[in-house]
Amino acid sequence: MTKKTIYYYINHTCKTNYRSGIQNVVIYLARELIKNNNINIVFVKWSYLPYGSLVPCNSNEINHMFNYEITEKLVDTINYDNYNMIHTNIDFNTSIFFCAELVTDVCNNLSDYLKKYNIYNIFVLHDIIPLTDINSIEHQNNYNSFHNYIFKMILSANKIITVSEFTKNELIKYIRNYDIKNTDNISITDIYNIICKFNSNNIKSILLPYQYRNTNKNITRISDCEQSEFIILVAGSIEYRKQQVLLLNIINKFIQNNPLIDIKIIIYGSIFESVKEEFYNEINKSEGKFNYMGLISNEEIISLYEKTSFSCFISKYEGYGLPISESLWNGVPVLTANFGSMMEIAKVGGCYTVDTTNTDSIYNALDKLIKNPNILHKLREEINTLKLTTWKDYADLIYNEMI
Repeated sequence: MTKKTIYYYINHTCKTNYRSGIQNVVIYLARELIKNNNINIVFVKWSYLPYGSLVPCNSNEINHMFNYEITEKLVDTINYDNYNMIHTNIDFNTSIFFCAELVTDVCNNLSDYLKKYNIYNIFVLHDIIPLTDINSIEHQNNYNSFHNYIFKMILSANKIITVSEFTKNELIKYIRNYDIKNTDNISITDIYNIICKFNSNNIKSILLPYQYRNTNKNITRISDCEQSEFIILVAGSIEYRKQQVLLLNIINKFIQNNPLIDIKIIIYGSIFESVKEEFYNEINKSEGKFNYMGLISNEEIISLYEKTSFSCFISKYEGYGLPISESLWNGVPVLTANFGSMMEIAKVGGCYTVDTTNTDSIYNALDKLIKNPNILHKLREEINTLKLTTWKDYADLIYNEMI
Protein backbone atom coordinates (compact mmCIF):
# COMPACT_ATOMS: atom_id res chain seq x y z
CA MET A 1 0.00 0.00 0.00
CA THR A 2 1.34 3.45 -0.92
CA LYS A 3 2.07 5.57 2.11
CA LYS A 4 -0.07 8.64 2.61
CA THR A 5 1.62 11.95 3.32
CA ILE A 6 -0.01 13.96 6.08
CA TYR A 7 0.72 17.69 5.99
CA TYR A 8 0.24 18.45 9.68
CA TYR A 9 -0.39 22.13 10.42
CA ILE A 10 1.46 23.53 13.49
CA ASN A 11 1.71 27.22 12.59
CA HIS A 12 0.86 28.69 16.02
CA THR A 13 2.13 25.84 18.18
CA CYS A 14 5.62 25.91 16.68
CA LYS A 15 6.00 29.61 17.53
CA THR A 16 4.40 30.14 20.93
CA ASN A 17 5.58 29.29 24.44
CA TYR A 18 1.99 29.10 25.70
CA ARG A 19 0.48 25.62 25.89
CA SER A 20 -3.32 25.89 25.82
CA GLY A 21 -5.60 22.85 25.70
CA ILE A 22 -5.63 23.05 21.90
CA GLN A 23 -1.84 23.27 21.76
CA ASN A 24 -1.59 20.16 23.93
CA VAL A 25 -3.86 18.30 21.52
CA VAL A 26 -1.71 19.41 18.57
CA ILE A 27 1.52 18.31 20.29
CA TYR A 28 0.51 14.98 21.81
CA LEU A 29 -1.42 13.82 18.77
CA ALA A 30 1.60 14.62 16.61
CA ARG A 31 3.90 12.71 18.98
CA GLU A 32 1.86 9.58 18.38
CA LEU A 33 1.28 9.99 14.65
CA ILE A 34 5.00 10.28 13.88
CA LYS A 35 5.37 6.75 15.28
CA ASN A 36 2.98 5.40 12.64
CA ASN A 37 5.03 3.69 9.91
CA ASN A 38 2.11 3.72 7.47
CA ILE A 39 2.19 7.49 6.92
CA ASN A 40 4.72 10.22 6.25
CA ILE A 41 4.27 13.30 8.44
CA VAL A 42 5.37 16.71 7.19
CA PHE A 43 4.85 19.54 9.68
CA VAL A 44 3.79 22.69 7.87
CA LYS A 45 3.03 26.34 8.56
CA TRP A 46 1.55 29.25 6.63
CA SER A 47 4.01 31.63 5.03
CA TYR A 48 3.21 34.87 3.23
CA LEU A 49 6.56 34.66 1.44
CA PRO A 50 7.06 34.39 -1.40
CA TYR A 51 3.39 34.28 -2.47
CA GLY A 52 1.35 33.00 0.44
CA SER A 53 1.54 29.23 0.76
CA LEU A 54 1.99 26.21 2.98
CA VAL A 55 5.64 25.36 3.59
CA PRO A 56 7.45 22.77 5.76
CA CYS A 57 8.55 23.95 9.20
CA ASN A 58 12.26 24.13 9.88
CA SER A 59 13.94 21.91 12.47
CA ASN A 60 14.10 24.64 15.11
CA GLU A 61 10.34 25.22 14.93
CA ILE A 62 9.59 21.51 15.19
CA ASN A 63 12.02 21.13 18.09
CA HIS A 64 10.38 24.07 19.89
CA MET A 65 6.90 22.61 19.43
CA PHE A 66 7.80 19.21 20.82
CA ASN A 67 10.31 20.09 23.49
CA TYR A 68 9.24 23.34 25.13
CA GLU A 69 8.33 22.45 28.74
CA ILE A 70 7.27 18.90 27.98
CA THR A 71 7.21 16.36 30.79
CA GLU A 72 8.34 13.44 28.66
CA LYS A 73 11.31 12.11 26.72
CA LEU A 74 12.34 14.68 24.11
CA VAL A 75 11.46 14.18 20.47
CA ASP A 76 14.41 14.30 18.10
CA THR A 77 14.52 17.26 15.77
CA ILE A 78 13.00 16.42 12.37
CA ASN A 79 14.80 17.56 9.22
CA TYR A 80 13.32 17.57 5.73
CA ASP A 81 15.06 17.27 2.39
CA ASN A 82 12.50 19.41 0.64
CA TYR A 83 11.38 22.80 1.93
CA ASN A 84 9.50 23.84 -1.20
CA MET A 85 5.94 25.13 -1.10
CA ILE A 86 3.59 22.19 -0.60
CA HIS A 87 1.59 22.61 -3.79
CA THR A 88 4.73 22.34 -5.96
CA ASN A 89 5.47 18.74 -4.99
CA ILE A 90 2.26 17.31 -3.56
CA ASP A 91 0.88 13.94 -4.69
CA PHE A 92 -2.82 14.71 -4.74
CA ASN A 93 -3.77 11.01 -4.65
CA THR A 94 -1.95 10.23 -1.42
CA SER A 95 -1.76 13.57 0.40
CA ILE A 96 -3.93 15.03 3.15
CA PHE A 97 -3.84 18.39 4.89
CA PHE A 98 -4.65 17.91 8.57
CA CYS A 99 -5.23 20.69 11.10
CA ALA A 100 -5.96 20.43 14.82
CA GLU A 101 -5.19 24.13 15.41
CA LEU A 102 -7.45 27.15 15.20
CA VAL A 103 -6.51 29.11 12.08
CA THR A 104 -8.74 32.16 12.39
CA ASP A 105 -5.74 34.43 11.76
CA VAL A 106 -4.99 33.01 8.26
CA CYS A 107 -8.43 31.59 7.52
CA ASN A 108 -9.17 33.32 4.21
CA ASN A 109 -5.68 32.76 2.81
CA LEU A 110 -5.51 29.12 3.82
CA SER A 111 -9.04 28.37 2.65
CA ASP A 112 -8.36 29.88 -0.79
CA TYR A 113 -5.06 27.98 -1.01
CA LEU A 114 -6.61 24.57 -0.25
CA LYS A 115 -9.45 25.25 -2.67
CA LYS A 116 -7.17 26.52 -5.45
CA TYR A 117 -4.98 23.42 -5.39
CA ASN A 118 -7.80 21.00 -4.54
CA ILE A 119 -5.98 19.63 -1.49
CA TYR A 120 -7.97 17.08 0.53
CA ASN A 121 -8.29 18.50 4.04
CA ILE A 122 -9.43 17.40 7.50
CA PHE A 123 -10.00 19.78 10.41
CA VAL A 124 -10.45 19.19 14.12
CA LEU A 125 -13.15 21.36 15.68
CA HIS A 126 -12.65 21.84 19.42
CA ASP A 127 -15.85 23.80 20.05
CA ILE A 128 -18.07 26.52 18.65
CA ILE A 129 -18.50 28.45 21.89
CA PRO A 130 -17.61 31.85 20.38
CA LEU A 131 -20.69 31.48 18.16
CA THR A 132 -23.19 29.73 20.39
CA ASP A 133 -22.46 31.19 23.84
CA ILE A 134 -24.03 34.51 22.93
CA ASN A 135 -23.92 35.85 26.50
CA SER A 136 -20.19 35.34 26.88
CA ILE A 137 -18.28 38.56 27.55
CA GLU A 138 -15.00 36.88 26.67
CA HIS A 139 -16.01 35.78 23.19
CA GLN A 140 -17.99 38.79 21.94
CA ASN A 141 -14.96 40.21 20.13
CA ASN A 142 -14.20 36.84 18.53
CA TYR A 143 -17.60 36.26 16.97
CA ASN A 144 -16.91 37.60 13.47
CA SER A 145 -13.51 35.96 13.03
CA PHE A 146 -14.81 32.64 14.37
CA HIS A 147 -17.91 32.83 12.17
CA ASN A 148 -15.62 33.35 9.18
CA TYR A 149 -13.48 30.42 10.31
CA ILE A 150 -16.46 28.07 10.60
CA PHE A 151 -17.83 28.88 7.16
CA LYS A 152 -14.57 29.30 5.26
CA MET A 153 -12.54 26.48 6.82
CA ILE A 154 -14.62 24.02 8.79
CA LEU A 155 -17.73 23.64 6.67
CA SER A 156 -15.77 23.55 3.42
CA ALA A 157 -13.44 20.82 4.73
CA ASN A 158 -13.62 17.32 3.27
CA LYS A 159 -13.99 15.97 6.79
CA ILE A 160 -14.58 17.48 10.24
CA ILE A 161 -13.54 15.75 13.45
CA THR A 162 -15.10 17.14 16.62
CA VAL A 163 -13.69 16.50 20.10
CA SER A 164 -17.05 15.46 21.52
CA GLU A 165 -20.49 14.34 20.36
CA PHE A 166 -21.87 17.45 22.06
CA THR A 167 -19.73 19.76 19.91
CA LYS A 168 -20.75 17.83 16.80
CA ASN A 169 -24.44 18.26 17.65
CA GLU A 170 -23.97 21.95 18.48
CA LEU A 171 -22.35 22.54 15.09
CA ILE A 172 -25.15 20.75 13.25
CA LYS A 173 -27.77 22.67 15.24
CA TYR A 174 -26.01 25.99 14.56
CA ILE A 175 -25.93 25.37 10.81
CA ARG A 176 -29.54 24.21 10.64
CA ASN A 177 -30.73 27.29 12.52
CA TYR A 178 -28.43 29.76 10.78
CA ASP A 179 -30.11 32.76 9.15
CA ILE A 180 -28.45 32.93 5.74
CA LYS A 181 -29.21 36.66 5.51
CA ASN A 182 -27.23 37.36 8.67
CA THR A 183 -23.73 37.60 7.24
CA ASP A 184 -20.98 40.18 6.89
CA ASN A 185 -17.73 39.25 5.17
CA ILE A 186 -18.83 36.07 3.34
CA SER A 187 -21.16 36.29 0.39
CA ILE A 188 -24.64 34.81 0.75
CA THR A 189 -23.95 32.70 -2.34
CA ASP A 190 -20.83 31.21 -0.76
CA ILE A 191 -22.65 30.46 2.47
CA TYR A 192 -25.54 28.89 0.58
CA ASN A 193 -23.19 26.65 -1.42
CA ILE A 194 -21.33 25.58 1.72
CA ILE A 195 -24.52 24.76 3.61
CA CYS A 196 -25.81 22.76 0.65
CA LYS A 197 -22.59 20.75 0.61
CA PHE A 198 -22.57 20.31 4.37
CA ASN A 199 -24.17 17.23 5.88
CA SER A 200 -23.72 15.30 9.10
CA ASN A 201 -21.93 12.48 7.26
CA ASN A 202 -18.92 14.78 6.86
CA ILE A 203 -18.57 15.01 10.64
CA LYS A 204 -17.10 12.43 12.99
CA SER A 205 -16.88 12.90 16.75
CA ILE A 206 -13.86 11.38 18.49
CA LEU A 207 -13.66 12.07 22.21
CA LEU A 208 -10.25 13.32 23.30
CA PRO A 209 -8.26 10.85 25.43
CA TYR A 210 -8.13 10.79 29.22
CA GLN A 211 -4.35 10.56 29.21
CA TYR A 212 -2.87 13.54 31.02
CA ARG A 213 -0.44 15.47 28.82
CA ASN A 214 1.79 12.64 27.57
CA THR A 215 2.72 11.10 30.90
CA ASN A 216 2.15 7.49 31.85
CA LYS A 217 -0.64 6.69 34.26
CA ASN A 218 1.22 6.41 37.55
CA ILE A 219 -0.96 7.42 40.48
CA THR A 220 1.08 8.26 43.58
CA ARG A 221 -1.48 10.19 45.61
CA ILE A 222 -0.75 11.26 49.16
CA SER A 223 -3.38 9.55 51.32
CA ASP A 224 -5.94 11.69 53.10
CA CYS A 225 -4.74 10.56 56.51
CA GLU A 226 -1.29 11.98 55.74
CA GLN A 227 -2.66 15.40 54.81
CA SER A 228 -3.16 18.24 57.26
CA GLU A 229 -5.48 20.08 54.84
CA PHE A 230 -8.41 19.18 52.63
CA ILE A 231 -7.20 20.31 49.19
CA ILE A 232 -9.46 21.08 46.22
CA LEU A 233 -7.94 21.78 42.80
CA VAL A 234 -9.55 24.17 40.30
CA ALA A 235 -7.97 23.99 36.82
CA GLY A 236 -8.67 25.73 33.52
CA SER A 237 -8.71 29.22 32.06
CA ILE A 238 -10.59 31.55 34.38
CA GLU A 239 -13.65 33.10 32.73
CA TYR A 240 -17.34 33.64 33.45
CA ARG A 241 -18.49 30.59 31.50
CA LYS A 242 -16.34 28.25 33.59
CA GLN A 243 -17.75 29.78 36.81
CA GLN A 244 -14.61 29.82 38.95
CA VAL A 245 -15.75 33.09 40.57
CA LEU A 246 -19.07 31.50 41.48
CA LEU A 247 -17.29 28.42 42.82
CA LEU A 248 -14.99 30.50 45.02
CA ASN A 249 -17.97 32.46 46.30
CA ILE A 250 -19.73 29.20 47.23
CA ILE A 251 -16.62 27.82 48.92
CA ASN A 252 -16.21 31.04 50.91
CA LYS A 253 -19.75 30.54 52.20
CA PHE A 254 -18.97 26.92 53.04
CA ILE A 255 -15.86 27.99 54.99
CA GLN A 256 -17.91 30.53 56.95
CA ASN A 257 -20.48 27.85 57.79
CA ASN A 258 -17.81 25.26 58.67
CA PRO A 259 -14.95 27.14 60.39
CA LEU A 260 -13.45 23.98 61.92
CA ILE A 261 -12.78 22.29 58.57
CA ASP A 262 -9.24 22.96 57.34
CA ILE A 263 -9.65 23.53 53.62
CA LYS A 264 -7.37 24.89 50.90
CA ILE A 265 -8.23 25.75 47.29
CA ILE A 266 -5.53 25.73 44.61
CA ILE A 267 -6.36 27.43 41.31
CA TYR A 268 -4.23 27.57 38.18
CA GLY A 269 -4.69 28.70 34.59
CA SER A 270 -4.76 31.88 32.54
CA ILE A 271 -7.24 34.57 33.59
CA PHE A 272 -9.50 36.69 31.39
CA GLU A 273 -9.44 40.44 32.02
CA SER A 274 -13.25 40.57 32.31
CA VAL A 275 -13.27 38.43 35.44
CA LYS A 276 -10.13 39.60 37.24
CA GLU A 277 -11.67 42.04 39.72
CA GLU A 278 -14.37 39.66 40.99
CA PHE A 279 -11.93 36.76 41.03
CA TYR A 280 -9.40 38.54 43.24
CA ASN A 281 -12.18 39.85 45.49
CA GLU A 282 -13.14 36.25 46.30
CA ILE A 283 -9.50 35.32 46.88
CA ASN A 284 -9.05 38.23 49.29
CA LYS A 285 -12.17 37.19 51.23
CA SER A 286 -10.75 33.68 51.79
CA GLU A 287 -8.09 34.89 54.27
CA GLY A 288 -5.31 32.85 52.69
CA LYS A 289 -7.26 29.68 51.97
CA PHE A 290 -7.30 30.29 48.19
CA ASN A 291 -4.01 30.07 46.30
CA TYR A 292 -4.00 31.24 42.68
CA MET A 293 -0.82 30.01 40.97
CA GLY A 294 -1.36 31.43 37.46
CA LEU A 295 0.28 29.48 34.65
CA ILE A 296 2.49 26.68 35.96
CA SER A 297 4.70 23.94 34.52
CA ASN A 298 3.66 20.35 33.82
CA GLU A 299 5.81 19.15 36.71
CA GLU A 300 4.02 21.46 39.14
CA ILE A 301 0.62 20.34 37.87
CA ILE A 302 1.41 16.66 38.34
CA SER A 303 2.74 17.38 41.83
CA LEU A 304 -0.53 19.16 42.74
CA TYR A 305 -2.64 16.15 41.80
CA GLU A 306 -0.62 13.95 44.15
CA LYS A 307 -2.05 15.81 47.17
CA THR A 308 -5.48 16.83 45.85
CA SER A 309 -8.63 15.46 47.53
CA PHE A 310 -10.81 16.20 44.50
CA SER A 311 -11.00 18.70 41.65
CA CYS A 312 -13.79 21.00 40.48
CA PHE A 313 -14.80 21.85 36.94
CA ILE A 314 -18.26 23.41 37.02
CA SER A 315 -18.48 25.13 33.64
CA LYS A 316 -21.92 25.98 32.25
CA TYR A 317 -20.95 25.23 28.67
CA GLU A 318 -17.96 23.39 27.26
CA GLY A 319 -16.78 21.99 23.94
CA TYR A 320 -14.86 19.30 25.80
CA GLY A 321 -13.43 19.95 29.29
CA LEU A 322 -9.81 18.78 29.51
CA PRO A 323 -9.50 19.32 33.30
CA ILE A 324 -12.03 16.50 33.87
CA SER A 325 -10.13 13.87 31.90
CA GLU A 326 -6.79 15.12 33.21
CA SER A 327 -7.97 14.77 36.80
CA LEU A 328 -9.25 11.24 36.23
CA TRP A 329 -5.97 10.26 34.56
CA ASN A 330 -4.21 11.32 37.75
CA GLY A 331 -6.58 9.33 39.96
CA VAL A 332 -8.42 12.35 41.38
CA PRO A 333 -12.27 12.47 41.51
CA VAL A 334 -14.01 15.42 39.85
CA LEU A 335 -17.04 17.50 40.71
CA THR A 336 -18.51 18.51 37.36
CA ALA A 337 -21.65 19.00 35.26
CA ASN A 338 -24.29 16.36 34.57
CA PHE A 339 -24.89 17.55 30.99
CA GLY A 340 -23.19 18.28 27.67
CA SER A 341 -19.64 17.31 26.77
CA MET A 342 -18.70 17.29 30.46
CA MET A 343 -21.10 14.42 31.09
CA GLU A 344 -19.66 12.60 28.05
CA ILE A 345 -16.29 12.55 29.79
CA ALA A 346 -17.63 12.01 33.31
CA LYS A 347 -19.86 9.03 32.51
CA VAL A 348 -16.85 6.72 32.36
CA GLY A 349 -16.77 6.96 36.17
CA GLY A 350 -14.94 8.63 39.03
CA CYS A 351 -17.01 11.83 38.87
CA TYR A 352 -19.65 13.42 41.06
CA THR A 353 -22.01 15.21 38.68
CA VAL A 354 -24.57 17.93 39.41
CA ASP A 355 -26.51 20.68 37.67
CA THR A 356 -23.78 23.34 37.55
CA THR A 357 -26.34 26.00 36.62
CA ASN A 358 -27.83 25.64 40.13
CA THR A 359 -25.92 27.27 43.00
CA ASP A 360 -27.57 25.17 45.71
CA SER A 361 -26.68 21.96 43.87
CA ILE A 362 -23.02 22.99 43.73
CA TYR A 363 -22.95 23.90 47.44
CA ASN A 364 -24.64 20.64 48.48
CA ALA A 365 -22.22 18.62 46.33
CA LEU A 366 -19.21 20.32 47.95
CA ASP A 367 -20.73 19.72 51.38
CA LYS A 368 -21.16 15.99 50.69
CA LEU A 369 -17.73 15.47 49.15
CA ILE A 370 -15.94 17.28 51.98
CA LYS A 371 -17.91 15.79 54.88
CA ASN A 372 -18.36 12.23 53.61
CA PRO A 373 -14.96 10.59 52.98
CA ASN A 374 -16.66 7.37 51.86
CA ILE A 375 -17.94 9.08 48.71
CA LEU A 376 -14.46 10.17 47.64
CA HIS A 377 -13.03 6.78 48.59
CA LYS A 378 -15.54 5.00 46.34
CA LEU A 379 -14.86 7.42 43.49
CA ARG A 380 -11.10 6.84 43.79
CA GLU A 381 -11.60 3.07 43.78
CA GLU A 382 -13.76 3.47 40.70
CA ILE A 383 -11.03 5.46 38.94
CA ASN A 384 -8.44 2.78 39.71
CA THR A 385 -10.51 0.20 37.80
CA LEU A 386 -11.17 2.39 34.75
CA LYS A 387 -9.60 1.66 31.38
CA LEU A 388 -8.88 5.20 30.28
CA THR A 389 -7.99 6.00 26.68
CA THR A 390 -4.50 7.20 25.76
CA TRP A 391 -3.05 9.52 23.14
CA LYS A 392 -2.12 6.41 21.15
CA ASP A 393 -5.78 5.31 21.17
CA TYR A 394 -6.81 8.75 19.97
CA ALA A 395 -4.11 8.84 17.27
CA ASP A 396 -5.21 5.44 15.99
CA LEU A 397 -8.79 6.68 15.61
CA ILE A 398 -7.60 9.84 13.85
CA TYR A 399 -5.42 7.73 11.54
CA ASN A 400 -8.43 5.59 10.59
CA GLU A 401 -10.30 8.73 9.59
CA MET A 402 -7.32 9.99 7.58
CA ILE A 403 -7.02 6.88 5.44
